[in-house]
Amino acid sequence: MFVFRKPLFTIIMAPKRKNSGAGSTSKPERSHDVLSIGEKVKIMDMIEIKKKSYAEIAKLYGKNEFSIREVMKNKGKFLLVFLLQQKLQKLLL
Repeated sequence: MFVFRKPLFTIIMAPKRKNSGAGSTSKPERSHDVLSIGEKVKIMDMIEIKKKSYAEIAKLYGKNEFSIREVMKNKGKFLLVFLLQQKLQKLLL
């Protein structure tokens, strides 16, 4: 039988968070900037007509390249909404 004087290992737990309240004001809240339908249509034109790269457009709008790719992935939906908005404006005027 073996007798150990020191434990082989110790369990170290992460320190618990201090409860600073739900409305902590130490960090400013990030803004959620959403591109309008018109901006999305302009992005589609830049890619298809002006042959600009996704990276160039992402830098221009201050967005991630993936966000620009998502616009192109869903271009059918965005164009449909854009056209419906245009028709609705003509009917109301």
